[in-house]
Amino acid sequence: MIAWTGFIVIVARQAGVVTPLVDACVALYEQTLCVGHDGSDVVPVVHALEPRTNLHTGKKV
Repeated sequence: MIAWTGFIVIVARQAGVVTPLVDACVALYEQTLCVGHDGSDVVPVVHALEPRTNLHTGKKV
C-alpha cells in the first residue's frame, strides 16, 4: 500500500494537488505497522479507525 500511495502522493504534489485523505490513510496504515500488523494488508486500518470513530460518536464497536 505504501509504495502505491507514495507514488500517488508524489505525482499529486508535482501537479500541485493536495492529498489530505491519502495523507490520513497513510498515517493510519503506518500506525498499524507500528503495532505489528505489517503482514495484514488494509484490514488493520479499519481496526485503527474504530477508536477514532468511538471518540466522536461515543458508540462502542
